Amino acid sequence: MKKHLIFAAALVALVACNNEDYTPMDDPNAPMEIRLSSGIDVQTRANSAEVPDKQIAEGQQVGVFINDAKNGDVVSVNLQYAADGSGGLTLATTSPAQEIPYYPANGNGVKMTAYHPYEDRAAITGSAYEFAVSTDQSSNANYYASDLLYSENKEYARQKTAHSLAFEHKLSKVECMLTPGSGSPDLTGATVSIVGAQTNIIFRPADGTLRSPTNATTDDIKLNSAIAAGPYIGIIPPQTYSKGSQFLKVELSAAAGGGTFYYTIPNGGADNDLALAGGNVYKYTITVNRTGLSVTSTIEPWGNGGTHSGDAEMP
Repeated sequence: MKKHLIFAAALVALVACNNEDYTPMDDPNAPMEIRLSSGIDVQTRANSAEVPDKQIAEGQQVGVFINDAKNGDVVSVNLQYAADGSGGLTLATTSPAQEIPYYPANGNGVKMTAYHPYEDRAAITGSAYEFAVSTDQSSNANYYASDLLYSENKEYARQKTAHSLAFEHKLSKVECMLTPGSGSPDLTGATVSIVGAQTNIIFRPADGTLRSPTNATTDDIKLNSAIAAGPYIGIIPPQTYSKGSQFLKVELSAAAGGGTFYYTIPNGGADNDLALAGGNVYKYTITVNRTGLSVTSTIEPWGNGGTHSGDAEMP
């Protein structure tokens, strides 16, 4: 009798132990939350800070579409996530609260596509809409909101850990470094702008494609000098500047004696029109002389590119 009691007690203890060790995550078909993180795919390390070139800035909002990888059933449409600046993504706090996404109960993986910045109007189908960059990107918030990012539609297997969504820059970045030249002009408080840029583009979150709008708008784009120490940076849709057209404008502050300088796309010889491609950063080093500007430039990843150079002067 004692043997039977001892065996029964041992069996109860074993079952209790197994129950403590078991979690729903051990069942491949049990409800499993889809967890996400993010990074920005670049081919070389950027010279400026990790944010915003390699990470989405803290507080920025991302939209995510999730479907069953096998049968295409919708899991979640345009969920809003908030970035933490270090690659983390969490469901944004909204009212009403968003439903936590789970992998399909049939055991399938998922297909996900994502974009930044988040748009309420893309909430139903991910169909194309007009996106516009800010004309005053000297504000950090306006610069971040102008950086159109896309994570392509890919299949992701069920897993307990977060899936990393690799975003790419869809638009063109312009970066300028100012240095004093002859006459030693004071560059404190100087501003740099892109002249007459096209500001809008049609974007389709479903596949990340861009197309030119029928109602293109143009304006000067004031660049940002606060996010990273040294360069002035700005983002515009892919577009072409013809030879002989003004491209960059440098304005000295009134305290520095004032003055407006322009860089014009070289006209003649072997030089071509300036075609700004999506995913590329175009870097300009501008030496400001009292009589004008000297300019050199390179194109770097974000994507691949080439080089060109030119001069600039006061009108």
